[in-house]
Amino acid sequence: MTVSGRSADRDAASAADWCPIERALKVIGTRSALLLLREAFWGARRFEDLARLAGITEQIAATRLRQLVDAGVLAKQPYKEPGKRTRYEYVLTARGRQIFPVIVSLIEFGLLLQGDANRLELVHGDGCGGSVMSQVQCAEGHMVALAQTEARISPTRSATEKLHGATVKRRPTTKRQTAKRQKPDKPTASAKRATTATTPAPAKRATTAKRPTAAKAPSRAKRATTRAQSR
Repeated sequence: MTVSGRSADRDAASAADWCPIERALKVIGTRSALLLLREAFWGARRFEDLARLAGITEQIAATRLRQLVDAGVLAKQPYKEPGKRTRYEYVLTARGRQIFPVIVSLIEFGLLLQGDANRLELVHGDGCGGSVMSQVQCAEGHMVALAQTEARISPTRSATEKLHGATVKRRPTTKRQTAKRQKPDKPTASAKRATTATTPAPAKRATTAKRPTAAKAPSRAKRATTRAQSR
């Protein structure tokens, strides 16, 4: 397999940032998860059947089934037996059925390890009887060998649109959004200070005129002197 593009420089970025294998292993990478999926593909639905046939404890089964449901691989459906409370069974979703080629490849690889003893066969059951095999092909229908496969990181959608000059359509604005846009902005702190500096200060109130004080009466000594002079 040839690695090209940004993924070719393996030391530049961690594979966890772009590798879908690591992303898939977070969901189905444990032995218990794959065994539960095996039983789900083989028709088991109820919790006790899945845990028993997979050979794991109910505690581990509950944890793995919850993870598979959260990832959209399984879905819970309610069922109720006569005289009992409502319970839930687990069924494969459309995303879960996409793991079918992975299950087939694991079976094929397990047959290589197993040898001839107690061989499991997958066959086409609609009257064909041919063996079911996993094959790799491109979207054009060509069979692709390992040496013909190229691994590369494709550009993001926004980068691709920019490269080809595509314009991104925006959603029409609503009346509420238009009103918000037309609403005048609040003055900033600097604008408030500028307004305060340019606004003339209010005139001070006119000072109240002081009342004239009455003339003080002349003292007794001053009156005596005045009388003596008048004589």
